[in-house]
Amino acid sequence: MKEERKMQVKELKNKGLAHEIEVTITANDIDKRVDEHLKKVGKNIKVAGFRPGKVPMNILKKKYGKAIMGEVLEAAVNDTSAKVLKEKGLQPAMKPSIEVKSFDEGKDLTYVMAVEVLPKFEVKSFKGVKLKKPVAKVGDKDIDEALKRIAGQRKSSEPIKTQRASKKGDILVFDFDGRTADDDKKHDGMKAQSYHLELGSGQFISGFEDQLTGKKAGEKVEVKVSFPKNYGAKELAGRDAIFDCEIKEIREQVEAKIDDEFAKSLGLDDLAALKKAVEEQIGKEYAGHSRLKLKKALLDHLDDGHDFEIPSGMVDLEYKNILQQIEMGQPQGEEGKIGDDEKAEL
Repeated sequence: MKEERKMQVKELKNKGLAHEIEVTITANDIDKRVDEHLKKVGKNIKVAGFRPGKVPMNILKKKYGKAIMGEVLEAAVNDTSAKVLKEKGLQPAMKPSIEVKSFDEGKDLTYVMAVEVLPKFEVKSFKGVKLKKPVAKVGDKDIDEALKRIAGQRKSSEPIKTQRASKKGDILVFDFDGRTADDDKKHDGMKAQSYHLELGSGQFISGFEDQLTGKKAGEKVEVKVSFPKNYGAKELAGRDAIFDCEIKEIREQVEAKIDDEFAKSLGLDDLAALKKAVEEQIGKEYAGHSRLKLKKALLDHLDDGHDFEIPSGMVDLEYKNILQQIEMGQPQGEEGKIGDDEKAEL
């Protein structure tokens, strides 16, 4: 019969959903865990003068005891914390936080486990709940607008037929060679030849495209810009730069004609087939939005019928996730952090 592990448990805090529990694992228990672990690994350890699996425990401890101690302590904390939670009937809302308070070789291990538990509440009956599912019909206007968006994404370009200056929306074909202004040093990614850039697209850092607008083919332009403080390349972040540019060609965009040929370029038989495919796709999107609205209405109903405390750790995690999604959605070149006022509105 396996001997029961000994540990001392002391509850430090029990307030609402928050619990703090102090757990002490005896030195004797830790020694036994070390012995058990060494017996397992000792089967494959080779020590001169002994056959595998026949190395005396005192020699294994001397050679490998300290090396495996971290692994043993981690397993001991995991085992005992899980046992304490089970014995106390606590269902963690998130992974418990463990803080080791004291431990020395040959002495007891004491740690404090902080944990928030899931709230207990009675689920209200769904009987009599009435919800309206919104239904949206796909109209000809929806299909036409979608086709225009698709065509806009498949524009072609051709050289301009006059000697006019470049303007927003043009495709500029140019060479550029850049350097940081303070040390006149070139860096990777600051040079290219025959690069195609749509003016006004915001593809380059702020101010770059503006200085190439109103220029003609054959012109050489010195572009001066400042990299954002949060720029991806740390060696360039927040620094001024100079780019020597030479405009080789100005091209203007040509709208794609929405017809049977356009449909065939997308892998469909004709325009009618394209319109049908677009209608079906929009229909799926509308159905998805409808389900979301129905789900929200149901969740609102559940929210109105229930009132219970929410674990603060889960609230903080959700807040951080939302904040991260917002910051990741910031346009390129803008600061990646949102202000305190905006955070307060979340």
